[in-house]
Amino acid sequence: MARPTIPIYVAAVNRGMIRAAAAEADGLVGHPIYSRKYIADVVLPELAGTKCEPAIYVITAVSNDREQARREARAQIAKDGFFNQS
Repeated sequence: MARPTIPIYVAAVNRGMIRAAAAEADGLVGHPIYSRKYIADVVLPELAGTKCEPAIYVITAVSNDREQARREARAQIAKDGFFNQS
């Protein structure tokens, strides 16, 4: 069965792009290392009253070796860590 509509999700990090997503998109794909404070103080207020739903996700790493998984997750956070300063 075909969908009547296909939802549009927009990736956004800064306030301007979050506003653009809120104005036009069905959902916002946030950054995986948004801080809880950034989500509460910036993301959710910008989405309030719109049809745009947050699609927040978390960084994961899978390995039988727990320390290897932690190193891999840590590397992803370190690569993009500047976003966590919000």
